[in-house]
Amino acid sequence: MPTPFLRAHWRNLICINYTCDPAILQAYLPQGLELDLWNGRCYLSLVGFLFDQTRLKGIPIPFHTCFEEINLRAYVIRREGPIIKRGVIFIREIVPKYMISLVANTFYDENYITRKMKHQFIEENHELKCRYEVFDQRWHHLEAMVHPSYRNLRDGEEAQFILEHYWGYSGQKLQSGIAYEVRHPQWQIADKISYQTNIDFEILYGKDFAFLNTQTPSSAFFTKGSQVEVMPGKRF
Repeated sequence: MPTPFLRAHWRNLICINYTCDPAILQAYLPQGLELDLWNGRCYLSLVGFLFDQTRLKGIPIPFHTCFEEINLRAYVIRREGPIIKRGVIFIREIVPKYMISLVANTFYDENYITRKMKHQFIEENHELKCRYEVFDQRWHHLEAMVHPSYRNLRDGEEAQFILEHYWGYSGQKLQSGIAYEVRHPQWQIADKISYQTNIDFEILYGKDFAFLNTQTPSSAFFTKGSQVEVMPGKRF
C-alpha cells in the first residue's frame, strides 16, 4: 500500500456551484480526460476550506500545518478500460504559503498561486459562521452561515455528484496529466445553509471565468470535512 504524500484534516468546506458552458473548459483538460456532467449540466465549483494538522509524508512542516485554500474546480472522468474514475481538475488553487504552492506545482503539476489569506469561524446562536478571504488587488471573500444539523448524501442528488469525486487530475502542459487518489470517508452536508460571496473571478481565476461575476449560483453545500489522504501522483 503506497504511503500518502499528504495527510490533513480538511475543515469546514464551503462549496458554491455554478453551471458552465462545456466549451469553456475544453482548453483546460489534459489529454485522456472528459467532462463529467450531472443531468446534462457542466459544473464549476468555488471551494473554500481549511487545511489543518497537515503532514507531508508523515512529517509536520513547521508553520505549514494550518492554512486556507480557495479553489475553482471542474468535474471530469478518466477511462481505464471498463473502469471510470471520477475526479476533479483545478482551474487555480490559492493558498497563503509560497512553499505549499511550490511543492504542489512541482510534484503534481498543479496551478497553485500564493496570496495573503485569512479565515474566521464563529459559533453563535446555535449557528456556525465560516468565512474565507483572499487578497488580490482587493479583498475577496466567501462565507456561509450553517445550522448545526447534518445529513447523509442521497444517491443521485446534486450534492453527491459534487462531493463524491475521489481522484484529482492535473497537468499544465495539457499533453499529459497526473492522476492522484484522494481518500476520505463520505461526508455529510448541512441541512440549512445561507451564503454570500464577494469574488471577482476574473482577477482570481482569469478572463475565461469573468462570466461568473454575474451568474447566480445553482447551489451551495457545506460539510465539516474529515481527515484526507492525498496519494502519490502518476502520469497518464
